[in-house]
Amino acid sequence: MAPNSALIFARHLKQTGILDQQRAESWQAVWTPQDISIDGADPYSVRVIGKQEITKVIAGAAERESHQLHLSLKLVADPQRRADRNLRSGFLVASFDYKELGAPGAEAPAARARR
Repeated sequence: MAPNSALIFARHLKQTGILDQQRAESWQAVWTPQDISIDGADPYSVRVIGKQEITKVIAGAAERESHQLHLSLKLVADPQRRADRNLRSGFLVASFDYKELGAPGAEAPAARARR
């Protein structure tokens, strides 16, 4: 992730308390990609549809949730080129957005990280 985007995203996670909630509820998630496509008009824009299955422990009982998500990723060339920090791909995530498919209010964008 691009450094500025990573900082914005880290602030978002801290402000919402999501990491504390995930730790307290022992979240474990499995991500299964269902469709990945590159925008024909912008080769640096990637769209991913996938299923996220979350198992969490609340009040001693395991609960499972399943969500289908649509992710939009905007990539930028990494000035360090093929480095370990970008999994040697040569690109960093500059911004992303997501929405849950089939959920009430799915048209409204959710949390974002922007450069």
